[in-house]
Amino acid sequence: KDSKFSSAINSSTIQKPCLSVHYLGLLADDLSKASLHPLSIPVLLLQLSIAEYIMQCQPLVCLLHRRIAVLCFMLGLDTAACYHNERAGGQTIHAEDMARARAEAILLRKDAMKEGIKPGFTHPLDPGQDLLAMEHMWVCPDVIPAREVWLQQAQLLVEQGQYQPARELLDEAFQSCEVYQDRVTLSRVLLAQASLAAIEKNYSLATDLLQKLQKFPLTAKVWLEGVLLQCEVLSHTDLRLMDATVEHSLRVLSKQLCTNGFLEYAKVKLRAKHVIVNMSRLEGSRLLDQCQVLSACANHLAQLGHHNEATQLWTIEANTLKCVGLAMRGQGQYKQLLLKALDSCRKSRCTLQTLLDSARELCKPSQAMSLPVQRKLMTSLLDEAHLLAAIFEDHSHTQRDLWNKRRQKSSAEKLIEDYTKETADQSTEDQVWSETSRCAIEQALSSLVSAYSLASGEDMKAQCSYALGHVLLLLSEHTSLHDPLQWRGEVGEREGVGESGEVGGHLSALSVVMMKEEAQREETCEAESLKFLTQATQSLAQALRLALQCGNLEIAKEAAFQLVECFGCHDAASSAQYLALYQSCAVSLEFHKLLPLLHPNIYHTELGALLIQNAHLTTNTSPHSHTPTADANLQKLQQYECWKRLAVSIEHLELMRSLPSHFRCVVLQHSPDKTQLYAAYLIPPQPPPPAPKKGQTPVPADVIEPVVCRVSVDPKTLLSLLELVTDFKKELSSTLLKEQFSSMQNGNPRQQDGNPRQQDGNPRQQD
Repeated sequence: KDSKFSSAINSSTIQKPCLSVHYLGLLADDLSKASLHPLSIPVLLLQLSIAEYIMQCQPLVCLLHRRIAVLCFMLGLDTAACYHNERAGGQTIHAEDMARARAEAILLRKDAMKEGIKPGFTHPLDPGQDLLAMEHMWVCPDVIPAREVWLQQAQLLVEQGQYQPARELLDEAFQSCEVYQDRVTLSRVLLAQASLAAIEKNYSLATDLLQKLQKFPLTAKVWLEGVLLQCEVLSHTDLRLMDATVEHSLRVLSKQLCTNGFLEYAKVKLRAKHVIVNMSRLEGSRLLDQCQVLSACANHLAQLGHHNEATQLWTIEANTLKCVGLAMRGQGQYKQLLLKALDSCRKSRCTLQTLLDSARELCKPSQAMSLPVQRKLMTSLLDEAHLLAAIFEDHSHTQRDLWNKRRQKSSAEKLIEDYTKETADQSTEDQVWSETSRCAIEQALSSLVSAYSLASGEDMKAQCSYALGHVLLLLSEHTSLHDPLQWRGEVGEREGVGESGEVGGHLSALSVVMMKEEAQREETCEAESLKFLTQATQSLAQALRLALQCGNLEIAKEAAFQLVECFGCHDAASSAQYLALYQSCAVSLEFHKLLPLLHPNIYHTELGALLIQNAHLTTNTSPHSHTPTADANLQKLQQYECWKRLAVSIEHLELMRSLPSHFRCVVLQHSPDKTQLYAAYLIPPQPPPPAPKKGQTPVPADVIEPVVCRVSVDPKTLLSLLELVTDFKKELSSTLLKEQFSSMQNGNPRQQDGNPRQQDGNPRQQD
C-alpha cells in the first residue's frame, strides 16, 4: 500500500482515483465499440482495483463486478462470469446506501433552507450553449455520488432484461438528482427512464419523459440518443410528427458552427433512423429509393470509422432488396436487385472480417473465447449464403426449363440445334448475373464452411447446419435431370426422351448413340443427386436436433419442412412425422405472436413483462451462453399454462409410439409459397399379428402403412378463400356494431339497469 513504484496501485501512484475510474470506464466502452472486448477486461480489472483498494466504494465495486460478468458472458467465459456475479451479490441496491443517501439529502435540504443556498456537484449550464462544447464539460467530485453508480447499474440491468430492479434504481437516482440539483445526471436518468418505458411499450410514458428531457441542458451524446429514441417512439404513435422531429433536429445540427466528426455522425444517424422507420410503410420504387439513401448512410459511416454501425445498415439494405427482388422474380428488375443485395452483403462481410482479423491480432483471444464480432461475421456469412442459394435456385429453374424443352425434341432436332446454336449478345448486367449464378453454389458452400468454423453454440451450429442442408438439397435437385427421386411414383421411373420417328439407317444409328449418351449422363447425374440428397438429409437432421434442444422453433420448422422434401415417398413414415412437426412448430410460432393480444393490457401484467424480457434476452444475449437472468425468465414463464402449451418437445417424433395402435391421424399442410399441398396419413407402430395355433394355416395380416403425397395447387384459390373469411369478419363486425347501436337507441335494459334481458320460459333462451 505504501509502495511508490509506478506498477503499484495505491494512493501515492493514483492521486485522483475518481478521474482515473471515469476515464478507464470511457476507455473500456471505446474498446468494446471497436470490437476489442478482450482488451476491456484488464481495463475493468484496473478500474475495480482502484475502486476497491483506494476509493473503498462498495457500490462501485459491485457495479464493476457486474460489468465484468456481462463482458465474460459475451466472450463465453462462463466460469469467470459466475465468479464475478457471486462477488457482486444478489442485491442491486443496498439498504444502507439508500438510507445514507436519503439522510444526506434531508440534511442538505435543511442547510439549504437555513442559508438559502442550492447545493450541487455540477455547475449550472447555459441552455443555449453549443452542443459540442457541452460534451467536454464534466466536473468530477472527490467522491463518486451514489446516484451516478445507481444510474450506470440501472443501464446495465436494462441490458440484462431486469426491468424492475432497474426501475427502482432510476427512481432513487432521480430523487437524488433533484435534491442536489444535478441537472447533467438528471438528464441521463430521464433518458434511461424513457428508454425503459419504450422497451416495455409504454409509449405515452416515454413521450412524457422525453418532453421533460428537452427542458434540461444536454450533452451532445445525450441529445442524439434522445432524438433517436423519440423517433422510435413516434414511429409507433405519430409518423408525421416523427418526420417533423427529424427535420428539426437536422436544422439544429446545421446551425452548429464547430466542424467536428460528431456533427456528420449525428446527421447520418438521424437520416438512417428516418429511412429505417419509413421503409416499413413504403413499397415499390419509393422503397428502392430509401434503400439507396440507406446505402449512402452506411458508406458515410464506414468513412467516419463507425464500421459496426455501417455493417448493420448494409445488412438491413441487403435483406430489404432480397425480399423485394424475390417478390418480383420473373420481372425485369429482380436480377439487378438481387445483385445489389449481394454487393451489400459482401461489403458487410468484408468489413466484419477486417474487424475480426484486427481483434485477433491485437487481443490474441484463446480458443475458449467467442468474440461478438465473430458471431456477427457468422451471421453475415449465413445471410450471404442464403442469398447465393436464392440466386442459384433461380438459375436451376431456368436450366431445368431448357432441359425439359430439349427432351421433347427428336435426335435430329437436337443435332441441328447443337450445330446452329449461336451465343446471344448479353448486356453487362446479364453477364454478371450469368457468372454469379454459375458460381453461386460454390461460393455458398465456401461461406457456410467458414460460418460453421466460427459457430460456437448449439443455436449457431443449428443455423449453419440448416443452411448447409438447404443448399445441398438445391444442388441435388439441380443435378437430377428429372423430377426429384423422392417424389416420383416409383423409383427408377423415367419419362420419354423425345420422339423416335427418324427415317434412314444412318440417322437411326446416330439417334441410338445419342440416346445411349443421354442415358449414361442421366445415370451419372442421378448418382450424384442421390449423394447430395443423403448429405442434405444428414445435415438437416442435425440442424433439427440442435434447434429443438436450444428452443429455436424457426430453424426447427424450416429444417422439418426440408426433411419432408428429402424423404418424400421413399420413407413415408418419416415424411409424415416431419410434416406434423413442421405444422406444430408453425402453429406454435403463430400463437407466440398472438399471446400478447390475449389481454388488452398484457404489457402491464407479469406475463407481459416476462414476454418482453424474453424477447429482449433472446435478441441481445449471447446465443451460446445461458445467463442466469435468461434461465430465471424461462422458469417463471413455465409457470403459465399458455406458455407450456406452446412448447415443442424434443421427443415430438416419438409421440406416435405412445398412442394406441388404432389411432389414425391425417395432416394437411400448404407449402410456404402456397403452390404445393402436402397430405400425410400417420399411424402408430402396429403390434405383430397373433401366432397361429397348432394345425392352423397362418392368415396374412393386412399391412397398414403411412402415406404421404403432394399435389400442385393454385395459390390464388387459397388467397381467395382467405379474402372471403376477411370479408365475412368485416360484415359480421359491422352487423354487431349496428345491432349494438340500435339496442342503445331503443333503450336496451341491458344498457339501462345492467341486468340481462330475460324472456318467459328458459332464461337462457335469449342467449
